Amino acid sequence: MKIYLFTLNGCEHCTELKQKLDNLSIIYHDVEITRNRKIWNLIVDKTNNDVVPSVFIQRDNDDNGLIYIPGRDFLEIDEIVEIIKKSLE
Repeated sequence: MKIYLFTLNGCEHCTELKQKLDNLSIIYHDVEITRNRKIWNLIVDKTNNDVVPSVFIQRDNDDNGLIYIPGRDFLEIDEIVEIIKKSLE
């Protein structure tokens, strides 16, 4: 299982999520959207949302997984942290 965070430099919510995951020793890949425009555009096209921090949880055996969008799938950073933790169980 791989976890990808789509973040934006200067985004307080992005920083908070990364700090909480770091504190829990959860490994993730930080995809800063201004430096990874192509992949970010694919996420936006697929979800019709351009809100950060968005989270993609990729299954181990393929490229499929679930994308979690703030405001749609979680309202608070602690909610997405719990979703990530449960996905790792």
